[in-house]
Amino acid sequence: MHGQASSVPRSLLALLTLGLTLAPAACDDDDAGRRAASTAEEVGPGGGVIDHPCAQLTVPAGALGGPVTLTVATVEPPVPLPAGQEAVGGVFGLTPHGQVFATPATVTLSCAGSGSGLTVLTLDGPTDTLWEPVPGVTVTAGVATFPVSHLSFYAVSRPTVPATALLTTLAIPDAAPGALVVNAQHELVVFDASTANAAGRPHLRFVAVTRDEASGRFAFDVTADWLPVPWTSGIPQGWLVRDRHHDLIYALGLLGRTTDAGIGWDQLWVLAVAGHTAAGTLLVNPEGGRPIAAPVDFRIAVAGFAIKEAHREGDGPTRLFVHDIVGGTLLVLTLDPSGTGLAEVQRHAYRSRLEAGCSWPPAPPPWQCHWLGTLGNTLALEWRLESATPPGLPDRDRLYVTDHNYSGTRIRVLEIAQSGPLAAQDLPDVDLATAHDVLANGIEGLTLAAQADRLYVATGLQSFQDGYLGTVDTATQQPGVVVIPGADRGDVLVDPTDPRRVFVVAADSFAPSPALRVHELLDGVVVDTLEVLASYSGDRVAGLAYDPEYGLLYLVVDGQLLVVQVG
Repeated sequence: MHGQASSVPRSLLALLTLGLTLAPAACDDDDAGRRAASTAEEVGPGGGVIDHPCAQLTVPAGALGGPVTLTVATVEPPVPLPAGQEAVGGVFGLTPHGQVFATPATVTLSCAGSGSGLTVLTLDGPTDTLWEPVPGVTVTAGVATFPVSHLSFYAVSRPTVPATALLTTLAIPDAAPGALVVNAQHELVVFDASTANAAGRPHLRFVAVTRDEASGRFAFDVTADWLPVPWTSGIPQGWLVRDRHHDLIYALGLLGRTTDAGIGWDQLWVLAVAGHTAAGTLLVNPEGGRPIAAPVDFRIAVAGFAIKEAHREGDGPTRLFVHDIVGGTLLVLTLDPSGTGLAEVQRHAYRSRLEAGCSWPPAPPPWQCHWLGTLGNTLALEWRLESATPPGLPDRDRLYVTDHNYSGTRIRVLEIAQSGPLAAQDLPDVDLATAHDVLANGIEGLTLAAQADRLYVATGLQSFQDGYLGTVDTATQQPGVVVIPGADRGDVLVDPTDPRRVFVVAADSFAPSPALRVHELLDGVVVDTLEVLASYSGDRVAGLAYDPEYGLLYLVVDGQLLVVQVG
């Protein structure tokens, strides 16, 4: 009989007392006369201010080389705002379009009103058709302030009440879906925790997805193929990652074993999957049958899984990273050139093991091992700092780890060598509590937008209508926060083709009938919101995957597999 192992997850939602309601706008949003105004002033090298009833342009000295007539006016938007966004306080044209400032000018929009999720959007000029978020915006008491290097169109926007975006619900008979990944053939690979099959084990299921080019409609076909995953230990959550270079998917497996003395221990496996078949089954920790010695990593609870794909830097092999939260250990698996065999296993312990009821050999049965778990993936990998010149981390990789048994608010950061011995080096922790008071209530999962040098930190936290995502600038290690409508559900998903674009599944847990929604963020700003379920009372989203070519977002919610069209 294998020893019982359990985690104690933190609550998804922290009920906070912080109220973030903005004060009334400085300008009456309903005053049509003032909003229709147009103001023009000549400004020279000495600088100046152009005052509009709802807007102000402040030009510092030295920003202009000579006198220029500058105009601030309320205008009709040349193109509609993005779907799911509406203008608050009007759209403003600052002209002449394209006027460049040697030193940034400051724009103040004072009719932003009150509410959450406020964003400032801009067009580059009269012929531009794509509204994009303005960086560096602050919104206080209904007033939005931001720097500009040239003149254009600007609008404060907020999410509208979204239309239902659920495309379909995929029915997989007798399934318990969890982790998801999309392969190169647009198939959805599903980690199915159900043991209702001939092998009596969790397994991978495959959903073929086709698109009719004429109609744009999709067809989903659950194939008859299934692939057992080595697993007999505990309740599987499922862990999947994809290596695009080898076109392989890796699934973690956990087998319960016993020593010669009948003492239970955990054996970790990696299943390499090509198409619908196993291309390799990799044993991570070897047999430890001797009663006098503990097997390596004898009690394992996987809390995080990450990959460095083959040939990311030079001809480097695939590397897999596994976070064992019981041992406080990071397992680094270097694979062979084919990606189907295990070349080396290295370990780094960032803290002591949790030995309370979890020591070797264990006490007489029943064997108990308790720890604090998290809702999302606790591990993220940064292998290249794109914002540095030249790009940073040329021969090192950086790992970010969250572990409530270590700290509820601090993220461990360490660097390892890209090849050979790890030579692990601990860097200073990132304390999210310094970014915002709300984040002192804890964190739940990590997602890295690697090419954007930004780490997103799911929290599941909410204060009134506002939810809070933590962020970390991986170039500077500075923490920050993104305010979204509602609380996230434990994970953030990055668009693999655009690291600036991320998806966050959220729900307003304070609403009488909370809806489940997907927020689309661009550069950390909410630019669109889609409603998935009009009523939602569940907890974490157990699986999340995105097909950028088809514009399909897949979610596992309360045991259902939902498909959302996001464009």
